[in-house]
Amino acid sequence: MPPHHQTRWDTEVIHYLSDLFSVDVRSVECGPLTENHQHSYVRERFLTAISQLTGEQLVESVDRTPARKVLSAFARFGYGPALSFSGQLREVEGHTLYAKFRRS
Repeated sequence: MPPHHQTRWDTEVIHYLSDLFSVDVRSVECGPLTENHQHSYVRERFLTAISQLTGEQLVESVDRTPARKVLSAFARFGYGPALSFSGQLREVEGHTLYAKFRRS
């Protein structure tokens, strides 16, 4: 398969391919956020929420301090389970784009 991550492909590309190969696009869906990407997503979402509350950009500055470990631990063991329990993690779209084609 060619690269299929959303950073490289989007629905416009899928429709272009359908024109190029004379096939119909039946459906295009985003896959769920995979388990190995959940920690990064939770950490970034947590730091973004803290940044919005404090008015400071923490994502870059925290990466260079010991506070990163504390905030990452809280994100992983506090914020992450709360997102998971509430069902919000299941609703997050992942990186994989699935397209279903049909011959014309």
